[in-house]
Amino acid sequence: MTVVGQAETPQGAIDGILSTRPDVVVLDVQLAGGSGLEVLLTVRRAVPEIAFVVFSNNSGLAFRKRYLGGGAVRFLDKSIEFEQLAQSVADASQHATH
Repeated sequence: MTVVGQAETPQGAIDGILSTRPDVVVLDVQLAGGSGLEVLLTVRRAVPEIAFVVFSNNSGLAFRKRYLGGGAVRFLDKSIEFEQLAQSVADASQHATH
């Protein structure tokens, strides 16, 4: 795995993702000035083959439903599922259709 970028704001994330076109994006629910859901929905409309793994402390059922319903491959709780991140990213790369 290679990290190709990071962003703090939704627009920064969208711009970076669309310019680098990674196979998998690890996304948080809370971003400065907005939410990861905006990023997920915008990028999935533009490039549906990019896979998303949501990794957040905001892991309530409502968040999980929104993000998984929006097309995320996996939703992980940072506080209890941290050790599953690497495998989840590897698995998600199988969903990417580059």
